[in-house]
Amino acid sequence: MYAGASFADIGCGYGLSTMIIAQTFPNAQVCGYDIHEPSINEARKLAKKAYLRVDLELIFDNHWVVQSLLCNLRYLDLGT
Repeated sequence: MYAGASFADIGCGYGLSTMIIAQTFPNAQVCGYDIHEPSINEARKLAKKAYLRVDLELIFDNHWVVQSLLCNLRYLDLGT
C-alpha cells in the first residue's frame, strides 16, 4: 500500500477508518462507501478539513456496489 495500492472501505460511516488508511498510506487510492447520505456528507467534510485525498461515495443499491467494486478491482495490487 505504500507504493500506491487501492483500498475500499465498505460501510465507512463518517469515514474515520477510511481517513486513517489515507493518512497512513498517502500514495494509495482510498475509497469509502456507505448507504447513509448524512454520514457520507459528514465524511466528505472531515476529509476536506484534514486535506486528505479520498473518494467517498453514496451507495444507492446493491447493484451499484457490485458494479463499482468490479470496476475498481482491476486497480488492486494483490502482489501477484
